[in-house]
Amino acid sequence: MISILALPLLASALAAVACGAVGTFCVARHNTYVAGALSHACFAGLGLAQYLAVAHGCAWATPTLGALSRAVLIALMFLGRVGALTMVYAALSGARAPSRCPLEDITVG
Repeated sequence: MISILALPLLASALAAVACGAVGTFCVARHNTYVAGALSHACFAGLGLAQYLAVAHGCAWATPTLGALSRAVLIALMFLGRVGALTMVYAALSGARAPSRCPLEDITVG
């Protein structure tokens, strides 16, 4: 019999690997604020879906569907604000806006 902590421990380990890989990619591409905004908005979708399922008995409102629908909605809103051609150009050009990096070592903590 699997102990009660084995599955949550396995899920935490898999989430740590996945989040580490995605987090490193976001930091390397300087997209940390976009990734943070998307994750917080998806968290609101999880809560809304859970509320609909518990309070109003909507069996189709699963947390996964809530987060996914929220992420798609945010992507469509961003695409509508920026424009489809701009998004395609930004994805395919590889050009980065000039930015200044700090010269000193930044120590956090």
